[in-house]
Amino acid sequence: MLFSLIIKLYNAEINGRGMGVSKYWFRLLMFGVLLGTIPVITIGWISYSISSRDIEDKVKEGNMQYLYQTQMRVDQHLKTIEMAAIQFVYSSPVTATLNVQLNPGDFDSVQPLTRGLNHLLTFSGVIGAKIVNMEHDWYLVRDQLRNPGPAAGSGPAGVLWQAYEEPVLVQSVPCLGPHG
Repeated sequence: MLFSLIIKLYNAEINGRGMGVSKYWFRLLMFGVLLGTIPVITIGWISYSISSRDIEDKVKEGNMQYLYQTQMRVDQHLKTIEMAAIQFVYSSPVTATLNVQLNPGDFDSVQPLTRGLNHLLTFSGVIGAKIVNMEHDWYLVRDQLRNPGPAAGSGPAGVLWQAYEEPVLVQSVPCLGPHG
């Protein structure tokens, strides 16, 4: 608004109406306006740049903190599942069946194992659990006892080879001999 008023006064002086100000006063006024606006615009631009960079840094820092908290939550959840699996693996029903050839008719031995597997399935993120006894060639999935056959993915030194699409926790138990 002020700038348009200055332009009107200057145009009136040039057209010879005599209502405006002289060129000297006009130039002095323009110099003052420029002298005031250029530093304000410069300081505003610098302040905007600094504050936007600080805000971006704070957002990145907040996102990193959120990511770290999520990672810690997932790690804690996986640790809980791992501890439950270890507790189940070393439980008396599992250790009692390590050196036994199970058959589908061994309901009394299979039932506690099934309950333990079902307990592992109560954790969120666990979609399947099974007990594999490679020495006696059987495995238990949910409530079904199966016999995979002698060449079902076994490899050297008792390594089980199987491809998974999901993350898998494998808890290995040292095989206890007949004397414990």
